[in-house]
Amino acid sequence: MEASRFSFVLCAAAVVLTVAGCGTSGAPEICDATELDARLSSASPGDTIRLGECRVSGTFTVPSGVTLQGAGTGSSVLVAPAGERGVVLVPGESESVLRDMTIEASGLAGLFGTGAGSVMVERVEVLASAGTGVGFDDLDSVTLSDVSITGPLTTASRLPSKPSPTKTALYGLVLRRVMNASLSKVDVRGFAAFGVLALDSNVRWTEGSASQNRSVGLMMSGGSADLTGVEISETFAGGALLPPYSGVFSAGATVSTEELVVSNSEGHGLIHDAVAAIHADLVATDNEKSAVWVQRVDGFELSGSGTRLLRNAFGAFVGRSSVNITIADARIDETRTSEGFADGIHLVDSAVGLTLRRLTLTNNERIGVLADIRGSSSERLVVEGVTVSGVGSQLGALVQDLTGAENLPGVVRNGESAGNDDLSAGLVLEIIEADLGVSPEGAVGPDYQPGLQ
Repeated sequence: MEASRFSFVLCAAAVVLTVAGCGTSGAPEICDATELDARLSSASPGDTIRLGECRVSGTFTVPSGVTLQGAGTGSSVLVAPAGERGVVLVPGESESVLRDMTIEASGLAGLFGTGAGSVMVERVEVLASAGTGVGFDDLDSVTLSDVSITGPLTTASRLPSKPSPTKTALYGLVLRRVMNASLSKVDVRGFAAFGVLALDSNVRWTEGSASQNRSVGLMMSGGSADLTGVEISETFAGGALLPPYSGVFSAGATVSTEELVVSNSEGHGLIHDAVAAIHADLVATDNEKSAVWVQRVDGFELSGSGTRLLRNAFGAFVGRSSVNITIADARIDETRTSEGFADGIHLVDSAVGLTLRRLTLTNNERIGVLADIRGSSSERLVVEGVTVSGVGSQLGALVQDLTGAENLPGVVRNGESAGNDDLSAGLVLEIIEADLGVSPEGAVGPDYQPGLQ
Protein backbone atom coordinates (compact mmCIF):
# COMPACT_ATOMS: atom_id res chain seq x y z
CA MET A 1 0.00 0.00 0.00
CA GLU A 2 2.79 2.38 0.91
CA ALA A 3 4.68 1.62 -2.31
CA SER A 4 1.56 2.23 -4.37
CA ARG A 5 0.89 5.56 -2.65
CA PHE A 6 4.54 6.64 -3.16
CA SER A 7 4.33 5.88 -6.92
CA PHE A 8 1.23 8.03 -7.20
CA VAL A 9 2.97 10.97 -5.51
CA LEU A 10 5.89 10.76 -7.94
CA CYS A 11 3.57 10.92 -10.94
CA ALA A 12 1.63 13.84 -9.50
CA ALA A 13 4.83 15.76 -8.72
CA ALA A 14 6.02 15.36 -12.30
CA VAL A 15 2.76 16.97 -13.42
CA VAL A 16 2.65 14.56 -16.37
CA LEU A 17 -0.68 13.04 -17.30
CA THR A 18 -0.60 10.22 -19.81
CA VAL A 19 -2.89 8.00 -21.80
CA ALA A 20 -0.32 5.29 -21.22
CA GLY A 21 -0.72 5.07 -17.47
CA CYS A 22 1.71 7.55 -15.78
CA GLY A 23 4.49 6.98 -18.28
CA THR A 24 6.06 4.20 -16.24
CA SER A 25 8.45 2.12 -18.34
CA GLY A 26 6.81 -1.12 -19.41
CA ALA A 27 3.30 -0.10 -18.26
CA PRO A 28 0.49 -1.04 -20.66
CA GLU A 29 -0.59 1.87 -22.80
CA ILE A 30 -4.22 2.98 -22.50
CA CYS A 31 -5.40 4.70 -25.67
CA ASP A 32 -8.95 5.67 -24.84
CA ALA A 33 -10.75 8.71 -26.29
CA THR A 34 -12.92 9.24 -23.23
CA GLU A 35 -9.95 9.22 -20.89
CA LEU A 36 -7.94 11.52 -23.16
CA ASP A 37 -10.80 14.01 -23.27
CA ALA A 38 -11.20 13.88 -19.50
CA ARG A 39 -7.48 14.37 -18.85
CA LEU A 40 -7.40 17.36 -21.18
CA SER A 41 -10.50 18.89 -19.61
CA SER A 42 -9.03 18.67 -16.11
CA ALA A 43 -5.48 19.75 -17.00
CA SER A 44 -3.98 22.97 -15.65
CA PRO A 45 -1.44 25.33 -17.24
CA GLY A 46 1.98 23.73 -17.21
CA ASP A 47 0.62 20.16 -17.48
CA THR A 48 1.75 17.77 -20.20
CA ILE A 49 -0.62 15.05 -21.38
CA ARG A 50 1.04 12.17 -23.20
CA LEU A 51 -0.61 10.17 -25.95
CA GLY A 52 0.69 6.66 -26.48
CA GLU A 53 1.49 4.81 -29.68
CA CYS A 54 -2.06 4.29 -30.88
CA ARG A 55 -4.95 5.63 -32.95
CA VAL A 56 -7.61 7.59 -31.11
CA SER A 57 -10.78 8.97 -32.72
CA GLY A 58 -12.56 12.14 -31.64
CA THR A 59 -12.29 15.92 -31.33
CA PHE A 60 -9.92 17.02 -28.58
CA THR A 61 -9.43 20.45 -27.03
CA VAL A 62 -6.05 21.45 -25.58
CA PRO A 63 -6.51 24.17 -22.94
CA SER A 64 -4.31 27.24 -22.72
CA GLY A 65 -0.95 26.46 -21.17
CA VAL A 66 -1.29 22.69 -21.65
CA THR A 67 0.87 20.45 -23.86
CA LEU A 68 -0.48 17.42 -25.72
CA GLN A 69 2.58 15.26 -26.42
CA GLY A 70 2.59 12.25 -28.74
CA ALA A 71 5.10 9.49 -29.37
CA GLY A 72 5.94 10.66 -32.89
CA THR A 73 4.30 11.12 -36.28
CA GLY A 74 2.83 7.88 -37.51
CA SER A 75 2.96 6.42 -34.00
CA SER A 76 0.45 8.63 -32.19
CA VAL A 77 -2.54 9.29 -34.47
CA LEU A 78 -5.64 11.36 -33.72
CA VAL A 79 -8.50 10.73 -36.15
CA ALA A 80 -11.13 13.47 -36.53
CA PRO A 81 -14.71 12.28 -37.09
CA ALA A 82 -15.93 13.03 -40.63
CA GLY A 83 -16.94 16.68 -40.92
CA GLU A 84 -15.56 17.60 -37.50
CA ARG A 85 -12.34 19.11 -36.19
CA GLY A 86 -9.52 16.96 -34.90
CA VAL A 87 -7.64 19.11 -32.38
CA VAL A 88 -8.61 22.56 -31.08
CA LEU A 89 -5.79 24.55 -29.49
CA VAL A 90 -7.06 27.16 -27.03
CA PRO A 91 -4.80 30.24 -26.95
CA GLY A 92 -4.24 32.31 -23.86
CA GLU A 93 -1.55 34.00 -21.78
CA SER A 94 0.27 30.65 -21.76
CA GLU A 95 0.47 28.95 -25.14
CA SER A 96 -1.18 25.63 -25.80
CA VAL A 97 1.22 23.16 -27.41
CA LEU A 98 0.87 20.15 -29.71
CA ARG A 99 3.86 17.90 -30.42
CA ASP A 100 4.90 14.67 -32.11
CA MET A 101 1.79 13.16 -33.67
CA THR A 102 -0.32 12.70 -36.78
CA ILE A 103 -3.81 14.11 -37.27
CA GLU A 104 -6.15 12.63 -39.89
CA ALA A 105 -9.06 14.86 -40.93
CA SER A 106 -11.87 14.80 -43.48
CA GLY A 107 -13.97 17.96 -43.40
CA LEU A 108 -13.36 20.84 -41.02
CA ALA A 109 -9.85 21.80 -39.99
CA GLY A 110 -7.82 18.91 -38.62
CA LEU A 111 -6.09 21.44 -36.37
CA PHE A 112 -7.74 24.72 -35.37
CA GLY A 113 -7.34 27.64 -32.98
CA THR A 114 -9.00 31.02 -32.52
CA GLY A 115 -8.88 33.92 -30.06
CA ALA A 116 -6.32 36.09 -28.32
CA GLY A 117 -3.14 34.38 -27.18
CA SER A 118 -0.56 31.94 -28.52
CA VAL A 119 -0.28 28.37 -29.76
CA MET A 120 2.69 26.18 -30.75
CA VAL A 121 2.83 23.11 -32.99
CA GLU A 122 6.00 21.05 -33.36
CA ARG A 123 6.77 17.88 -35.32
CA VAL A 124 3.17 17.27 -36.36
CA GLU A 125 1.77 15.75 -39.54
CA VAL A 126 -1.74 16.64 -40.72
CA LEU A 127 -3.35 14.44 -43.38
CA ALA A 128 -6.54 16.01 -44.76
CA SER A 129 -8.57 13.93 -47.19
CA ALA A 130 -11.21 16.70 -47.42
CA GLY A 131 -11.82 20.22 -46.19
CA THR A 132 -8.95 22.03 -44.45
CA GLY A 133 -5.69 20.86 -42.94
CA VAL A 134 -4.88 23.62 -40.43
CA GLY A 135 -6.64 26.90 -39.64
CA PHE A 136 -5.91 29.70 -37.15
CA ASP A 137 -7.97 32.88 -36.68
CA ASP A 138 -7.39 36.05 -34.65
CA LEU A 139 -4.39 34.79 -32.67
CA ASP A 140 -1.58 36.90 -31.27
CA SER A 141 1.05 34.28 -32.05
CA VAL A 142 1.27 30.99 -33.96
CA THR A 143 4.47 28.94 -34.08
CA LEU A 144 4.71 25.98 -36.47
CA SER A 145 7.93 23.98 -36.65
CA ASP A 146 8.59 20.77 -38.58
CA VAL A 147 4.96 20.53 -39.69
CA SER A 148 3.68 18.80 -42.82
CA ILE A 149 0.14 19.39 -44.11
CA THR A 150 -0.84 17.02 -46.88
CA GLY A 151 -3.91 16.68 -49.06
CA PRO A 152 -4.56 13.87 -51.54
CA LEU A 153 -4.49 15.80 -54.83
CA THR A 154 -2.05 15.12 -57.65
CA THR A 155 -1.93 16.17 -61.28
CA ALA A 156 -4.06 13.11 -62.08
CA SER A 157 -6.85 13.97 -59.62
CA ARG A 158 -10.23 14.99 -61.05
CA LEU A 159 -12.31 17.64 -59.31
CA PRO A 160 -16.03 18.44 -59.42
CA SER A 161 -16.95 21.80 -60.94
CA LYS A 162 -18.14 23.08 -57.54
CA PRO A 163 -16.10 21.19 -54.98
CA SER A 164 -17.43 20.69 -51.46
CA PRO A 165 -15.12 20.68 -48.42
CA THR A 166 -16.84 17.46 -47.34
CA LYS A 167 -15.44 15.71 -50.39
CA THR A 168 -12.41 17.72 -51.53
CA ALA A 169 -9.29 18.90 -49.73
CA LEU A 170 -9.45 22.63 -50.42
CA TYR A 171 -7.18 24.52 -48.01
CA GLY A 172 -3.85 23.45 -46.57
CA LEU A 173 -2.94 26.17 -44.05
CA VAL A 174 -5.24 29.15 -43.39
CA LEU A 175 -4.13 32.13 -41.29
CA ARG A 176 -6.69 34.87 -40.74
CA ARG A 177 -5.80 37.99 -38.78
CA VAL A 178 -2.85 36.37 -37.02
CA MET A 179 -0.58 39.00 -35.52
CA ASN A 180 2.63 36.94 -35.70
CA ALA A 181 2.92 33.59 -37.46
CA SER A 182 6.35 31.93 -37.32
CA LEU A 183 6.77 28.97 -39.68
CA SER A 184 9.90 26.82 -39.84
CA LYS A 185 10.22 23.76 -42.05
CA VAL A 186 6.54 23.76 -42.91
CA ASP A 187 5.50 21.82 -46.03
CA VAL A 188 2.04 22.02 -47.61
CA ARG A 189 0.93 19.99 -50.63
CA GLY A 190 -2.04 18.43 -52.38
CA PHE A 191 -4.89 20.97 -51.97
CA ALA A 192 -7.43 22.19 -54.52
CA ALA A 193 -7.85 25.88 -53.66
CA PHE A 194 -4.87 27.21 -51.66
CA GLY A 195 -1.80 25.56 -50.26
CA VAL A 196 -1.26 28.47 -47.84
CA LEU A 197 -3.80 31.30 -47.50
CA ALA A 198 -2.89 34.21 -45.20
CA LEU A 199 -5.39 37.06 -44.80
CA ASP A 200 -4.32 40.19 -42.90
CA SER A 201 -1.62 38.19 -41.12
CA ASN A 202 2.08 38.72 -40.51
CA VAL A 203 4.02 35.64 -41.57
CA ARG A 204 7.70 34.80 -41.16
CA TRP A 205 8.47 31.52 -42.97
CA THR A 206 11.93 29.93 -42.98
CA GLU A 207 12.50 26.80 -45.05
CA GLY A 208 9.68 24.63 -46.29
CA SER A 209 7.48 24.40 -49.35
CA ALA A 210 4.08 24.74 -50.95
CA SER A 211 4.11 22.21 -53.76
CA GLN A 212 1.71 20.30 -55.97
CA ASN A 213 -1.31 22.42 -55.08
CA ARG A 214 -4.01 23.45 -57.52
CA SER A 215 -5.07 27.07 -58.04
CA VAL A 216 -2.66 28.90 -55.67
CA GLY A 217 0.40 27.70 -53.78
CA LEU A 218 0.67 30.74 -51.46
CA MET A 219 -1.61 33.77 -51.13
CA MET A 220 -0.86 36.76 -48.89
CA SER A 221 -3.65 39.37 -48.80
CA GLY A 222 -2.71 42.28 -46.59
CA GLY A 223 -0.34 41.87 -43.66
CA SER A 224 3.30 41.01 -44.28
CA ALA A 225 5.40 38.14 -45.58
CA ASP A 226 9.04 37.46 -44.74
CA LEU A 227 10.12 34.30 -46.55
CA THR A 228 13.58 32.69 -46.50
CA GLY A 229 14.53 29.50 -48.29
CA VAL A 230 10.94 28.61 -49.24
CA GLU A 231 10.04 26.70 -52.41
CA ILE A 232 6.74 27.06 -54.27
CA SER A 233 6.57 24.53 -57.07
CA GLU A 234 4.31 22.57 -59.38
CA THR A 235 1.17 24.64 -58.92
CA PHE A 236 -1.17 23.11 -61.44
CA ALA A 237 -4.37 24.00 -63.27
CA GLY A 238 -7.89 22.74 -62.79
CA GLY A 239 -8.21 24.04 -59.25
CA ALA A 240 -11.32 25.01 -57.36
CA LEU A 241 -11.03 28.80 -57.40
CA LEU A 242 -8.36 30.71 -59.34
CA PRO A 243 -6.07 30.06 -62.30
CA PRO A 244 -2.75 28.48 -61.33
CA TYR A 245 -0.59 31.07 -59.53
CA SER A 246 2.40 29.92 -57.52
CA GLY A 247 2.30 32.94 -55.24
CA VAL A 248 -0.02 35.94 -54.89
CA PHE A 249 0.71 39.07 -52.82
CA SER A 250 -2.08 41.64 -52.72
CA ALA A 251 -4.10 44.26 -50.83
CA GLY A 252 -1.22 46.30 -49.44
CA ALA A 253 0.92 43.41 -48.20
CA THR A 254 4.57 44.11 -47.39
CA VAL A 255 6.76 41.39 -48.89
CA SER A 256 10.39 40.45 -48.32
CA THR A 257 11.95 37.22 -49.56
CA GLU A 258 15.41 35.69 -49.74
CA GLU A 259 16.35 32.66 -51.84
CA LEU A 260 12.74 31.98 -52.75
CA VAL A 261 12.32 29.29 -55.44
CA VAL A 262 9.30 29.33 -57.76
CA SER A 263 9.18 26.64 -60.42
CA ASN A 264 7.13 24.50 -62.74
CA SER A 265 3.81 26.29 -62.38
CA GLU A 266 1.22 25.53 -65.02
CA GLY A 267 0.38 29.24 -64.86
CA HIS A 268 2.09 32.34 -63.46
CA GLY A 269 4.83 32.39 -60.86
CA LEU A 270 4.63 35.35 -58.42
CA ILE A 271 1.82 37.92 -58.74
CA HIS A 272 2.08 41.30 -56.97
CA ASP A 273 -0.97 43.59 -56.86
CA ALA A 274 -0.83 46.86 -54.91
CA VAL A 275 1.95 45.78 -52.58
CA ALA A 276 5.52 46.74 -51.70
CA ALA A 277 8.02 43.95 -52.29
CA ILE A 278 11.73 43.14 -52.15
CA HIS A 279 13.03 39.82 -53.50
CA ALA A 280 16.70 38.90 -53.02
CA ASP A 281 18.21 36.00 -54.97
CA LEU A 282 14.90 34.81 -56.37
CA VAL A 283 15.05 31.73 -58.62
CA ALA A 284 12.02 31.32 -60.92
CA THR A 285 12.25 28.62 -63.58
CA ASP A 286 10.11 26.70 -66.03
CA ASN A 287 6.80 28.41 -65.31
CA GLU A 288 4.23 28.28 -68.12
CA LYS A 289 3.39 31.99 -67.78
CA SER A 290 5.30 34.91 -66.25
CA ALA A 291 7.86 34.29 -63.53
CA VAL A 292 7.17 37.66 -61.84
CA TRP A 293 4.13 39.87 -62.46
CA VAL A 294 3.79 43.35 -60.90
CA GLN A 295 0.72 45.58 -61.19
CA ARG A 296 -0.39 48.79 -59.43
CA VAL A 297 2.78 48.74 -57.31
CA ASP A 298 4.77 51.67 -55.91
CA GLY A 299 8.11 50.23 -54.81
CA PHE A 300 9.44 46.90 -56.04
CA GLU A 301 12.95 45.45 -56.00
CA LEU A 302 14.29 42.28 -57.58
CA SER A 303 18.02 41.97 -56.93
CA GLY A 304 20.91 39.79 -55.87
CA SER A 305 23.60 37.94 -57.80
CA GLY A 306 21.69 34.70 -57.32
CA THR A 307 18.59 36.00 -59.11
CA ARG A 308 17.62 33.79 -62.04
CA LEU A 309 14.51 33.94 -64.24
CA LEU A 310 15.03 31.05 -66.64
CA ARG A 311 12.93 29.19 -69.22
CA ASN A 312 9.66 30.82 -68.27
CA ALA A 313 6.98 31.61 -70.85
CA PHE A 314 5.04 34.72 -71.86
CA GLY A 315 7.16 37.25 -69.92
CA ALA A 316 9.83 36.50 -67.36
CA PHE A 317 9.13 39.87 -65.68
CA VAL A 318 5.94 41.78 -66.41
CA GLY A 319 5.28 45.22 -64.91
CA ARG A 320 2.01 47.11 -65.45
CA SER A 321 0.89 50.51 -64.13
CA SER A 322 3.64 50.61 -61.53
CA VAL A 323 6.36 53.02 -60.41
CA ASN A 324 9.75 52.76 -58.74
CA ILE A 325 10.74 49.31 -59.97
CA THR A 326 14.35 48.17 -59.54
CA ILE A 327 15.79 45.06 -61.21
CA ALA A 328 19.49 44.46 -60.59
CA ASP A 329 22.18 41.77 -60.77
CA ALA A 330 19.92 39.22 -62.45
CA ARG A 331 20.06 36.74 -65.32
CA ILE A 332 16.91 36.52 -67.44
CA ASP A 333 17.23 33.90 -70.15
CA GLU A 334 15.31 31.75 -72.60
CA THR A 335 11.80 33.13 -72.16
CA ARG A 336 9.49 30.97 -74.29
CA THR A 337 6.57 32.02 -76.49
CA SER A 338 3.03 31.95 -75.08
CA GLU A 339 0.09 33.88 -76.55
CA GLY A 340 2.49 35.70 -78.86
CA PHE A 341 4.72 37.02 -76.07
CA ALA A 342 8.21 35.86 -75.07
CA ASP A 343 9.80 38.86 -73.33
CA GLY A 344 12.55 38.92 -70.74
CA ILE A 345 11.30 42.20 -69.23
CA HIS A 346 7.96 43.63 -70.36
CA LEU A 347 6.94 47.00 -68.91
CA VAL A 348 3.72 48.88 -69.65
CA ASP A 349 3.21 52.30 -68.07
CA SER A 350 5.91 51.38 -65.55
CA ALA A 351 9.00 53.35 -66.57
CA VAL A 352 8.74 56.15 -63.98
CA GLY A 353 11.45 55.53 -61.42
CA LEU A 354 12.58 52.41 -63.28
CA THR A 355 16.12 51.19 -62.58
CA LEU A 356 17.78 48.40 -64.57
CA ARG A 357 21.33 47.62 -63.44
CA ARG A 358 23.85 44.88 -64.16
CA LEU A 359 21.47 42.59 -66.01
CA THR A 360 22.19 39.85 -68.53
CA LEU A 361 19.36 38.80 -70.84
CA THR A 362 20.00 36.01 -73.35
CA ASN A 363 17.89 34.26 -75.98
CA ASN A 364 14.49 35.54 -74.96
CA GLU A 365 12.41 34.50 -77.95
CA ARG A 366 10.69 37.85 -78.73
CA ILE A 367 12.72 40.55 -76.95
CA GLY A 368 15.04 41.05 -74.00
CA VAL A 369 13.53 44.33 -72.70
CA LEU A 370 10.44 46.22 -73.87
CA ALA A 371 9.47 49.44 -72.06
CA ASP A 372 6.18 50.88 -73.30
CA ILE A 373 5.66 54.41 -71.98
CA ARG A 374 2.41 55.40 -73.69
CA GLY A 375 0.31 57.43 -71.27
CA SER A 376 3.23 57.95 -68.90
CA SER A 377 6.89 58.95 -69.15
CA SER A 378 10.43 57.71 -68.63
CA GLU A 379 11.14 60.14 -65.80
CA ARG A 380 13.97 58.90 -63.55
CA LEU A 381 14.71 55.97 -65.88
CA VAL A 382 18.16 54.50 -65.13
CA VAL A 383 19.76 51.82 -67.34
CA GLU A 384 23.31 50.76 -66.48
CA GLY A 385 25.34 47.67 -67.25
CA VAL A 386 22.59 45.86 -69.15
CA THR A 387 23.61 43.32 -71.79
CA VAL A 388 21.20 41.62 -74.18
CA SER A 389 21.97 38.84 -76.63
CA GLY A 390 19.78 37.16 -79.19
CA VAL A 391 19.76 34.97 -82.26
CA GLY A 392 17.60 34.88 -85.35
CA SER A 393 14.84 37.47 -85.12
CA GLN A 394 15.16 38.03 -81.37
CA LEU A 395 15.11 41.70 -80.37
CA GLY A 396 17.34 43.25 -77.74
CA ALA A 397 15.98 46.27 -75.82
CA LEU A 398 13.45 48.84 -77.01
CA VAL A 399 11.48 51.71 -75.56
CA GLN A 400 8.27 52.74 -77.33
CA ASP A 401 5.25 54.99 -77.25
CA LEU A 402 2.33 55.27 -79.65
CA THR A 403 4.59 56.76 -82.34
CA GLY A 404 6.94 53.79 -82.45
CA ALA A 405 9.96 52.10 -80.88
CA GLU A 406 13.58 53.11 -80.56
CA ASN A 407 16.68 51.62 -78.97
CA LEU A 408 16.66 51.68 -75.18
CA PRO A 409 19.81 53.63 -74.25
CA GLY A 410 22.48 52.27 -71.93
CA VAL A 411 22.28 48.71 -73.28
CA VAL A 412 25.03 46.56 -74.83
CA ARG A 413 23.59 44.43 -77.64
CA ASN A 414 25.29 41.23 -78.77
CA GLY A 415 24.53 38.77 -81.52
CA GLU A 416 21.74 39.55 -83.96
CA SER A 417 19.81 41.67 -81.46
CA ALA A 418 21.73 44.82 -82.39
CA GLY A 419 20.73 44.75 -86.04
CA ASN A 420 17.21 43.63 -85.23
CA ASP A 421 16.70 46.59 -82.89
CA ASP A 422 17.85 49.04 -85.56
CA LEU A 423 15.38 47.54 -88.03
CA SER A 424 12.54 47.87 -85.52
CA ALA A 425 12.80 51.66 -85.22
CA GLY A 426 9.36 53.21 -85.71
CA LEU A 427 7.43 49.98 -85.16
CA VAL A 428 4.99 49.51 -82.29
CA LEU A 429 5.25 46.13 -80.62
CA GLU A 430 2.21 44.45 -79.15
CA ILE A 431 1.87 44.90 -75.39
CA ILE A 432 0.12 43.00 -72.61
CA GLU A 433 -3.12 44.91 -72.11
CA ALA A 434 -4.83 43.42 -69.05
CA ASP A 435 -4.15 43.13 -65.35
CA LEU A 436 -4.62 39.82 -63.59
CA GLY A 437 -7.57 39.22 -61.28
CA VAL A 438 -6.32 38.24 -57.83
CA SER A 439 -8.94 39.44 -55.33
CA PRO A 440 -9.29 37.06 -52.35
CA GLU A 441 -12.75 38.41 -51.49
CA GLY A 442 -14.91 35.48 -50.51
CA ALA A 443 -12.03 33.06 -50.91
CA VAL A 444 -12.87 31.41 -47.62
CA GLY A 445 -16.02 31.61 -45.55
CA PRO A 446 -17.11 30.38 -42.12
CA ASP A 447 -15.55 27.04 -41.21
CA TYR A 448 -13.47 27.27 -44.41
CA GLN A 449 -16.30 26.70 -46.84
CA PRO A 450 -15.36 27.65 -50.42
CA GLY A 451 -16.41 31.18 -51.21
CA LEU A 452 -15.39 31.50 -54.85
CA GLN A 453 -16.98 29.46 -57.62
